[in-house]
Amino acid sequence: MRDLVVVALILFLYFLSMRSAYSACLMYWWFNIFRPQDWVWSDLSAFQLPFLATVIFFVVSFLKGYRPKVNDKLMFMMIGFWLLGTFASILYGCSSDFQSVEPIKHLSLLFIALFLTIDIVKTKKQLFGLVCVVALSLAFYTGKGGISAILSGGAVRYGVDNLGGMFSGSNGYAMGTAILLFFMVFIFRHADSFKEINWIPSFIKNRTYLIKGFMALMIIGSIFNVISLFSRASAIALACGFFVLYLLSNKKLQVFVIVLPILFILASTVPIPDGYKDRIRSAFAETEELDESALSRPYYWKIATEIVRDHPTGVGLNCYRQYYNNYSNERFGVSRDVHSSHFNAFTDAGYAGILVWFMLFFVSLTRLFSFRRLLNKHRTNLVNYSFYYHLCDAAIAAQIVYLLGGSFYTLTYMDLIWWIWGLTIILERLIKQEVEVTTDPETKSKLHGTL
Repeated sequence: MRDLVVVALILFLYFLSMRSAYSACLMYWWFNIFRPQDWVWSDLSAFQLPFLATVIFFVVSFLKGYRPKVNDKLMFMMIGFWLLGTFASILYGCSSDFQSVEPIKHLSLLFIALFLTIDIVKTKKQLFGLVCVVALSLAFYTGKGGISAILSGGAVRYGVDNLGGMFSGSNGYAMGTAILLFFMVFIFRHADSFKEINWIPSFIKNRTYLIKGFMALMIIGSIFNVISLFSRASAIALACGFFVLYLLSNKKLQVFVIVLPILFILASTVPIPDGYKDRIRSAFAETEELDESALSRPYYWKIATEIVRDHPTGVGLNCYRQYYNNYSNERFGVSRDVHSSHFNAFTDAGYAGILVWFMLFFVSLTRLFSFRRLLNKHRTNLVNYSFYYHLCDAAIAAQIVYLLGGSFYTLTYMDLIWWIWGLTIILERLIKQEVEVTTDPETKSKLHGTL
């Protein structure tokens, strides 16, 4: 029965995606994040459903006149990083055992999809739909997992099978959860925006408290999901992200008064997995008291700097593990991962690559803060001031989580960080459009409904 329901839903969404570029866009990101084919007992791998969703998205978009335009600094930097990594792969590279071609192909398809998405999403309503698909696709899975762990008395889910793709492994799954949590919070704060989505039943539209209740449950469950996965860096990064979100708030006292009692109640009632506190403390222990996992990371990073010292252009995408064997004394084994998104970018694309990598963060964060200042300047006239303001906050906090947590996990090619940079480009266009509307009365009356 479960197989029939999921397959029927997939086929229905395929049908919708063939009629609209925007529907095809949402279909692509749904498959990318949620991987619905994994929810059936039958083996559907032979049908290549995610690839089919990608093909439909590209074909329908092109037929509807959309093109992956490259007209933004962030886009140029993304392509620049891809070119540097590809050049290093050609110049040095590694054997097929390390799948050096896979990230080149993955980034190529991802950039086409991302640039098409940027061209397609032109209104606040479409943007909200995109954020909902990306965040809620994972929220359902992470929220359910966290709530299940709570009801089990504080179960440990480290090492259990999770979603594949970018969320494979407990650390990747925890990091994905931590990043998307801030977009879940954004959806909670703007549940009223669901009223603008035509296919949402009126029963739900008129009772947004149901949406808020569901989102509150998913947020709590997702936070506990990170805890139950025993991912130290993800948990610490998530805490820092929430602190950043608090600092960005214009109502710090109100937030403090409301959130503090909730945190106290949750801390008093929600069961924490056995050994979790000791695991978090171990991240701050003296060097001689660190476990092998924490102790090995500085060693891997040292190897990365030695590799780039001898190969200034980098050694190619995903090639660290092969070169590691030439520089290591095998203290921590062979063909080990670098365990850092930033050092991975460093070894993959060299000095120029790591410069471009951090420039992507710098430019994106700088823009988001400038958007907040622009929104504040025109807040009394803007129709959608809080919507864009809170979405900027979510994107800032999510990048902070990635910057911190990604320092300890190799997630350089995780789609979410590239999606956030694409989101920044969309936000710039829509916010500037919204501000222009407020300064032109005729345009304001014409475009009020589309923004």
